[in-house]
Amino acid sequence: MGRVMYICLCRGLTEADIEAAGRAGHTTADDLIAVLGLDHPRCCGRCQRDIDDFVDLAERAARPVTTPLVQA
Repeated sequence: MGRVMYICLCRGLTEADIEAAGRAGHTTADDLIAVLGLDHPRCCGRCQRDIDDFVDLAERAARPVTTPLVQA
């Protein structure tokens, strides 16, 4: 079983949650804040301060995986 990296304890969010949001097309700060509930009144606000890191993670997850061409 892989290691789970929590990035928001208030909301119980993991890196995998951010990656899933990115793959679903949510790659802007506003989208991530809305979709992941980072504007929830009980959230401490750390996530909103770190939103640029979340955007980077979501954008990386949203990129298609490419494989190198194999020369025959």
